[in-house]
Amino acid sequence: MTAKLINNNTETLADFLRPSEAVRGRWMVLARIGCGGFGQVFSATDLLSGGGVAIKAEAHHSPFPQLYNEAIFLRELQASRGQHGHPYVPRFHHFGHWDGVSYMVTELCGPNMRMLKKATRGDVFSAFASFWLLKQMLLAVRSIHDFGYLHRDVKPANFVIGAPQNYGRRFYIIDFGLVKRERRRDERSSTRSRFKGTLRYASLGAQRSDAPLRSDDLWSVFYITVENICGQLPWRSLAAKHAVDSSKTSCHNSAFANICYPGYRTVPRVLQRLFSYLSSGNFDSDRDYAKIVELVDEEIASLGVDERSTLLDWEVPFAHAAADVAGFSKTPQVPSLHNNRVEVGR
Repeated sequence: MTAKLINNNTETLADFLRPSEAVRGRWMVLARIGCGGFGQVFSATDLLSGGGVAIKAEAHHSPFPQLYNEAIFLRELQASRGQHGHPYVPRFHHFGHWDGVSYMVTELCGPNMRMLKKATRGDVFSAFASFWLLKQMLLAVRSIHDFGYLHRDVKPANFVIGAPQNYGRRFYIIDFGLVKRERRRDERSSTRSRFKGTLRYASLGAQRSDAPLRSDDLWSVFYITVENICGQLPWRSLAAKHAVDSSKTSCHNSAFANICYPGYRTVPRVLQRLFSYLSSGNFDSDRDYAKIVELVDEEIASLGVDERSTLLDWEVPFAHAAADVAGFSKTPQVPSLHNNRVEVGR
């Protein structure tokens, strides 16, 4: 296959798949809608059903092959939920190889959280949208933890809403490139490994390569929520790992009270409680998740809004139109296992 060179912002990238190409004679490629790491994501039409799907493609020669491992994880996760699928993970359809690339077909989703935030005035979410998103992130991350895995790359770009034609306030977690089975406390190794993840949203423990814990994913949720409410994190402009570590440590030492929260005199109560739970190092029971979700519900109620009828920021016509212009999100990006010519079906 001859790859077409296209310009995406400042990068010139070769597309792994071409528009109008029919992968396996079934999935007609429409356009590239995202890229990240070593993969690209395309919107496509299922010629059998007529429905829209997403295809994630990865070069066979990728230095860090991820798709096969991700496909196995998604297939097992989906099988555990039966024919109805997983409420917080896009439906997996197929994995295979085609003309020099590995590919995975999944449910097509809508914009990711990063796109939705950028589409708002001021690049900041309202309090209601911020806490609604906090609740959905908690439920989505918990569902992965309940399956016995840690996500390890929780960030705004890895949460998406449902596709416009099938929205229904559906909310998904994606990109399982670093997913890892959770170990019991007595199985955890004291050996440090190389940091993996996204520095801006990684917990201090993950950043320092400590043994991965559930709380690492939840610290990322905490940081995202602070960013959603405040517009940005104090370490946003920092690139050096030690500088980010220093800034995060300073915020932790002040319990994040050194940040301005628009509309609040101090740190919102639910964030105070979540910070306290996570700092205790014991956030690993169903009771802890349920309690925080209950506190989020109380925080939303204190705003004097009805959660079911009040519009979220991206549901307001202006924001919705801007998000449409931004385009669709990328779907899963992920771990690694070697593969020969393997086909993983439904």
